[in-house]
Amino acid sequence: MKRPAAPPFSRKTIGLAAALVFSACVPIPPILVRKSSTAPPVAIKASSVGLLLLARGGSSGDDRALVTLKNETIRVAPADLASGLANPDAIQGAINRLVARNVRRILAVPLFAASQNELVMQTRFVLGLGPTLSADMINALKQEPRYRTTLFLAQANSPIPLSWGSPVDGTPVPSAILEHRALRLSRDPAAETLVVVGRGSGIDALDAASLAELNRLAQSLQSRLGFAGASAASLRFDAAPSARSQASASLRSIVARASSRGRAVVLLDSVCDDGMDRRVRSALKGLRYAFDPRPLNAAPALRRWVLALARRAEG
Repeated sequence: MKRPAAPPFSRKTIGLAAALVFSACVPIPPILVRKSSTAPPVAIKASSVGLLLLARGGSSGDDRALVTLKNETIRVAPADLASGLANPDAIQGAINRLVARNVRRILAVPLFAASQNELVMQTRFVLGLGPTLSADMINALKQEPRYRTTLFLAQANSPIPLSWGSPVDGTPVPSAILEHRALRLSRDPAAETLVVVGRGSGIDALDAASLAELNRLAQSLQSRLGFAGASAASLRFDAAPSARSQASASLRSIVARASSRGRAVVLLDSVCDDGMDRRVRSALKGLRYAFDPRPLNAAPALRRWVLALARRAEG
């Protein structure tokens, strides 16, 4: 039986078939997608280091200053901020955002004026860079009402290497800031006593170490600026109420003696205020003294130090 003839193909059909065969043999170039106008203007290199800024925060002024610092740092290198009392949720969120920016490692930048306290040690533990806190330290942390006890054993996780940077109290930055402020307040250094006030610690041994550092700072400023005397005081923010009361009484006694001999110039050695201004004024009510209540986060020198870290990290 004779098979029916195949239907003739049109020239258009033959051309389409040839195009399909050709496209199967030739690799298709990748599709280029135009980036949205909301994308960051500068691409982040895969080899970049991300800066994790760590600070206590607390007051609205502190939070504004820290956000400004973060935004200025981002112009130089990938950076994020975790403010609060070693809060694992805040720290984990900042780590996640840095990882999403394609950084290969993270450098933690501790913005604490004193490394000798339980908050810094708890922060290191949360980052997996320090041991679990002792029962005494946890009890000291519980004196701060903003802590949640469920956070003490929680830790953040980083899928990329994370290291602890040099704390600001190991640099000349606090001294330079306080020197500028002391000169601004002083009328006659030879007749004045400089009093440097720090946050301190709830642990006796740590507070003694912190107070020793404050005294060294005060003595150094005295020798450079020619003050008649210099003293230091700790407010012991995270101590039990009785220890905080003793600390306030000690500060009042120091300033009262200085005022009786001439004039007291009082400065804060703390990156964040978080109530220090209020506590100093309460302890010294009724006394005559000169006082600069600003924390270190308001100083351009601190911003310059962080930006220099960012440039070195990117370099």
